[in-house]
Amino acid sequence: MGKGSPSLASVAKAAGVSRMTASRALRDAYGIAPTTRERVRAAAARLGYRSNPTLSRVMTSLRRGRGTFYAPSIAYINFWPDRPPFSGNEDLALLHDGARRRAEELGARFEVLSMLRPKLSGARAAAILRARGIDALIFGPPAEGQTTTDLDPEGFAVAALGAGLQTPRLNRVLSDQSGIMRLALAQARRRGYRRIGFCAPEHYDARTNHHFFSRYAYYATYEADPADAVPALRLPELTPAAVSAWIKRHRIEAVLAPYDLTAELRGLGWTIPEQLGFILLNRMPRHRCSGVDQRYSHASGASVDLALMGLWSGEFGVPATSRGLLVEPLWCEGDSLRPVP
Repeated sequence: MGKGSPSLASVAKAAGVSRMTASRALRDAYGIAPTTRERVRAAAARLGYRSNPTLSRVMTSLRRGRGTFYAPSIAYINFWPDRPPFSGNEDLALLHDGARRRAEELGARFEVLSMLRPKLSGARAAAILRARGIDALIFGPPAEGQTTTDLDPEGFAVAALGAGLQTPRLNRVLSDQSGIMRLALAQARRRGYRRIGFCAPEHYDARTNHHFFSRYAYYATYEADPADAVPALRLPELTPAAVSAWIKRHRIEAVLAPYDLTAELRGLGWTIPEQLGFILLNRMPRHRCSGVDQRYSHASGASVDLALMGLWSGEFGVPATSRGLLVEPLWCEGDSLRPVP
């Protein structure tokens, strides 16, 4: 139950019974008169009372003498064709592994449900999750171009990763995209770069809710010297040839991009970092270039914390007001920038 929701005590009072009787009536326990059971249910419906299914399972476990620890069950919802261990996609692998490790640290059971299984509707997926006794859901990042899902989270504690899944509006953990851009620009300027340009494809801009472009536009408008301001490059597809032409046209000294373009730019004749600096805004462990680590493992671990927070506080399904938790980025030195003077 969320904040302000009716309590079991208020249901009992409305039905004119004890709290214990109300609890037993709502659980269909043996020995409760049918008229009492119906009166309690009517009071619960009238007040909008919903029991906490996790708390019910905990109490059932205690009554059966199974100890005092209840291990919650978490399902990671995967929207991509890739499956664990996601060996072909480092982003997905880091997100999945971070969530799994955090769940294990907290003693939770962890499993993955792929929404791309044949004939798997949202309603069918929800039924499978309930049958498996799942308590909490982690919605992984949506596939390219996806902004919604038909999996109704009602009855589950839930958290989403990233801003890509726009419907339903859920509590979520986000990379601090404005902070990432701010950090990258600061590192470039520390090294004496002045004509700094940002490029990204349109679909990346849409998936990140324009946060990177917005922060860069603020920099170009208010922070950069007007003589050094460079227009961002935003194209349907970011090709090396288009990026190279943009660099030449605007005499750019350092490039910021969400993908590693260093090999392609070197192939077109640019020497990095001697002639051109490059900052990768989504640096992974495999990269050698300079850039910003968005800390996917930390983000997915935080999503487990956020979902379990909802579980223990009784917040299930789509929240009345969604909340976002930002993860601080980390600067990583590499071989694509000149040193700080």
